[in-house]
Order: sequence, then structure tokens, then C-alpha cells
Amino acid sequence: MILITRPLAQTENLKALLKVANIDYAFFPAFEIKKISTEVLNKKYDVIIFISANAVNYAEDYFDEIFVEPFKVFAVGPITAQRLIDKDIKVDCFPKSNASSNELLAMQECSELTNKKVLIVRGKGGSETLKNHLIEMNQVDYLEVYDRVPCEFSKLHAESIELFLNYPKGVLIASSNESLFNVVRLFNLGSPNNFDKLKSRKLIVFSQKIKVLAEKLGFENINDPPCFKVWVINWIELVQSYLVVALAHRGGCDEVVEPRALVRVPRPQHVAQVRQHRPHVPLV
Repeated sequence: MILITRPLAQTENLKALLKVANIDYAFFPAFEIKKISTEVLNKKYDVIIFISANAVNYAEDYFDEIFVEPFKVFAVGPITAQRLIDKDIKVDCFPKSNASSNELLAMQECSELTNKKVLIVRGKGGSETLKNHLIEMNQVDYLEVYDRVPCEFSKLHAESIELFLNYPKGVLIASSNESLFNVVRLFNLGSPNNFDKLKSRKLIVFSQKIKVLAEKLGFENINDPPCFKVWVINWIELVQSYLVVALAHRGGCDEVVEPRALVRVPRPQHVAQVRQHRPHVPLV
């Protein structure tokens, strides 16, 4: 059982993958993404940095204003970079593995920026790390195109808490500090005893920063971030290939390429072996 804390609007693809893989899940949105109106402060930027895939999606209305040649585009990680590439936007610099502002700042193309006009495209109230480093030698502006609105406690949250806590080996995945903090808040709103049960469940975090917060909040069973992150990327690729095959057969295609075997990478001890040609992928 996985507790899905992403905004409901962003769960359709994940829901399909989990169904194909025969994995139990419960939706527990910690916050929703809301588009906000904004304006571009300058007519020309030398470098445009996208903080997230959401930043790419919600900034599309401003592309004609911000993409004025010549310019370079940076992204904080491979997922954000791929979202830009999917929109036919060339990405000049991004960390290939760990997605973070610090990883981007460590790259030569970013660390050597001087006397440039830089635009950071992000959500409202995000991290100040990039701006604080770049503003020493450059002019830096923000284009804030969306806001994260914490969810109110709802019937869905109550039902998902009951369902999740009835699974002794349920897994919670935290992709950001904000998400984890809101999950804890919503569990406590349901009942003061809910968090006491939640903190003993396995928590998978995607960064060391989230792990530090989880420890402060009292979580007792936190998975090491780097190992799982590598594994889950490969797992998702395999499940996606099964989904493609299933849809192709359903559509009547005569020639279908079978999914490749999962690349062997270090995996957490609790994750069961994924078998080739078998879409059932137990996580616990």
C-alpha cells in the first residue's frame, strides 16, 4: 500500500501505472497547485532557470515574452529538463542525477555566470538558494507562476487514513518538505493518535533535506534516499513499458516489442524482486 500525496490533478498517469503493476494505493493530497497571474519584469533575459516541471507547465503562457534570443535555459533536474524538451525547448544545463538548486549551482555553466540577467521561474514562496547565490554577480528576477495551496481535511483524507493505517506495511513517499509537513498536519487533524501510528510506517524520502525534517518530526523508519530514488526510476520505466504493451495488444497491434528487463541497481532490502515479463511489482 502506497500513500499518494501528490495533487489530485497530477495523479492520473501514476494511477494507471499502479493499476497495471497491481499495487494498492490511497490518495492523500497534501496540497493543490493553483495557477496565478503574474508579469514579466524585463523584456530580455540572458538565462532562464526553471525550478520544477510545474514551473514549465504554468509558465507556458509567458514563453513568447521570456524566450527572446539569444538566451540559455537551465533546469534544476532531469524531470524538469525533460518537460522543457517535450515542449521543444533546448535545455543548456541541468544536473543529470540529483535535482536540486545546489547541484545546479555546482555546475560550471551556472557557477560562472557574471553580469547576466537571470530569470528564475518557480512557484510562489519557493527556496531562495539560487537567487542568493546568483545575485552576487548578476541581476536576478522571479517569475512566480503558481502557488501551492495546502489542502483542507476532507472525507477523502479520512477514508485514506483509515485504509492506509489498516495496512501494517504501508509506505509513505515524501517528495518535498512541504508535502511531508502537510501530510503530518492532515493526519493530526483526523485524530491525535493518527500520527503516532504513521511515524512507525516506512517513509521513503527523495533528498537528505527531507530526511532531516522527517527525523525532527519523529518518523522512526526512514529509507535512505539515493538508493531508492535510482531504483524507483528504473521501476517506473519498466511499468510504463508494460502499460504500452497492454494498450498495444488491446488496440489490435500485431507486432509488439516486449518490455525490457529492469536494469539491476541497488535496491532497499524491503523491496521484492521485480521479475521480467511479470507486471505485478510488490513493494513490501
